[in-house]
Amino acid sequence: MSDPKATCKVIPCSLEDESFVFVSYAHSDARRVFPIIESVSEKGFSIWYDKGISISSTWTDEIATAIMKCRIFIVFITKESVNSSYVRSEIEFALNNKIRTIPVYLDGMEVLPPGLALGLNSTQGIADTKNAGEIARLICEALEYNKISKQNKSVQPGVKGVKNGGHDAVKGSSSQKYLRVAIAAVVVMAIAALGLSRLNTTPVGQGAQRGAYSMEVVKTSYAPAEPIRINISGVPQGMIDEGAIVGICGTDAPHGEYASSEFITGSDARITLRAPLVSGKYEIRGYGSGNAQTEETLVSSVPIVVEGNARDAFSIEIYKSQYSPQETIRTKVTGVPKYMLDDGAIMGVYDLDAPHDKFRTYVSIRERDFDSYLLDAPIEAGDYEIRGYSNWRFCADETLVTRVKFKVMD
Repeated sequence: MSDPKATCKVIPCSLEDESFVFVSYAHSDARRVFPIIESVSEKGFSIWYDKGISISSTWTDEIATAIMKCRIFIVFITKESVNSSYVRSEIEFALNNKIRTIPVYLDGMEVLPPGLALGLNSTQGIADTKNAGEIARLICEALEYNKISKQNKSVQPGVKGVKNGGHDAVKGSSSQKYLRVAIAAVVVMAIAALGLSRLNTTPVGQGAQRGAYSMEVVKTSYAPAEPIRINISGVPQGMIDEGAIVGICGTDAPHGEYASSEFITGSDARITLRAPLVSGKYEIRGYGSGNAQTEETLVSSVPIVVEGNARDAFSIEIYKSQYSPQETIRTKVTGVPKYMLDDGAIMGVYDLDAPHDKFRTYVSIRERDFDSYLLDAPIEAGDYEIRGYSNWRFCADETLVTRVKFKVMD
């Protein structure tokens, strides 16, 4: 539930800003979070949070776009936010798309449930100091360390700054950008008026984008999370300048709702994306612009299928079937595919009927074949199992590779 009395002076920046910070938080934490992001904004950093969503936009679309475009993803971890499905979805989306993430622990790390702990424990976070000013200072230091540029607060001569809530709504740098765009538009219209035959004046949406570049894959069927290598050729420089992008979407998914994506940085490129973790029909879509994924900017699509799951991709063995309480369990792992090593394959000790994220203890799998991974047996007598997963960010049926049962005896 949001706090209707909490207000924030920060005006969310434009998604066209070249260097901005995405802030994820639970609305019930607004009173704690807003003073911090106000302090960070006052230091010159551009901030985007969910108050920047336009009325006509689809909520999830603009959130996803903002996360993809941000330079840093900051999430405020509290007792409330870890139970927010929106915050958890934003964290998962940022991690899956390899967005640099900084967790800020307002209630300490111990509030993290196991599933989130798996994703965030490998990132450097900011511990709660119980002081909003100190937290803001640490965030600013982290942003400076990561070379996040500050916005130009000054208004250029001859440009009238429109004040809104104490902030400049018009900045010289963005004015110059709009001026360049306007001049370019005038030039294009002038050329069109002169009737130069070399200018392609086919309206966008009537085939102007289709076939502008080509995409090829070596096969069309993949296992969950398997790498998909895409060969791209003939990308026009204008599309590269516009942030041409390739993404994997569900067959019937709206434009822009991709599971993973990558910008195209050259006329001929080789891009590797991960197959989705859930089986089904998908397609690889290439767009001429990263700013707007629509029917008009769709260049090409290639259908693919994700089949089955990760079962039996590698094996786990233990050297005996019974252990004493807290005895060390030595395990042998063989045949781990490289892409699973890259995704952070893990194995953990579980109660037999435990949910996927409720492990007793776990260890990362870092080698294809290794015979001395060590885990501790539970202290209580009973039946347990060691489970191996292909992806530490998403422990589920689709990423469960193997399981081995054992007993703990008094």
